[in-house]
Amino acid sequence: MQPVMPTDTVLGLQKWFADFLKFITKPDIKALHDNHRINHGTWYNVVAMSIATWLGATQVVKDQAEVAKDQIARMIAVNGDMPGETERVQSVYYFGYTLESFAMIAHLCMGVGVDLWNYVAPTGASIPRALTFAAQHLRTNFKTWPYKNKGSWMLHHYTNTLQVLPTSYLRTNSGPHWTSLAEMHETSTLDSAWRDQWLTDIETLQHSSADGTRVQSLS
Repeated sequence: MQPVMPTDTVLGLQKWFADFLKFITKPDIKALHDNHRINHGTWYNVVAMSIATWLGATQVVKDQAEVAKDQIARMIAVNGDMPGETERVQSVYYFGYTLESFAMIAHLCMGVGVDLWNYVAPTGASIPRALTFAAQHLRTNFKTWPYKNKGSWMLHHYTNTLQVLPTSYLRTNSGPHWTSLAEMHETSTLDSAWRDQWLTDIETLQHSSADGTRVQSLS
């Protein structure tokens, strides 16, 4: 059986990504993103950690895991809110987009033995608090969302987040919203019809307002 890609191609890709990783982790570029107060910083982390994981650059992943701990403390409030995102015009979209990046970071950290799912920052902030904050409003299709929101929101940011969560972790966390979150985790993984219907509903809403405002929620 022939390999998916020729060895020379694989080696060429590894060199390109190694050079790219070296470039984006230069002190000035790294500092700019590590200290960002919104999702630019967390998604930079996802990119750097993903490339480093593929290249086997374990120390880079571990270093960025420590950055992620600081991002949790800086970007997530004790109640799970993310003020840097919820103060934006498209608050629901950006909350989900940023939550997805934190989930990806936590997933990548598992590969180097760092558990961010159970990490609590000195401020009391944690990824589970942000998940719970989202879950209580996702349950109501964001009818209870306490912030202004203009524009569409993408369900896939939330389902992607749920799909990378360890199922065992969800089942061992109790609370008023964790049960529904666990159910949604399994549904989003197993019931494609459920996802397709939600996506259809969202598409309908996206075309239902001539002025581009989709503040109303799915019913």
